[in-house]
Amino acid sequence: MTLKPAERQATSEQLTANLELSGLARQQVCEDLDFSDDELQASLELRELVDPVDVWVLRDYLELAVRQAGAEPVDYTVLTEEARTEAYKWYVLRDAPQPGTGTSADAPESADVD
Repeated sequence: MTLKPAERQATSEQLTANLELSGLARQQVCEDLDFSDDELQASLELRELVDPVDVWVLRDYLELAVRQAGAEPVDYTVLTEEARTEAYKWYVLRDAPQPGTGTSADAPESADVD
């Protein structure tokens, strides 16, 4: 999916707004997503060479984090569920980890062994 400059700008603003709404520190986001600070910034800015899968993971992660913080995420105008359907045709999307845990959203919880 190729985005026009205005779409890139709007998406960058929406991602950044949701990062702020999440209340999470950048360091926590980087740890949870296994991103360097530069990879996080590149994804937030939708730089030309950023991996689109990373942007989708960041989008989903931030949406989860904002909801966990008790807020309503900023809506995405480009990274919509319809766009996700199209993205599946081009990319192998992966689930975002649970914010603050670094574990995949669909990973089974480990059972305690006594």
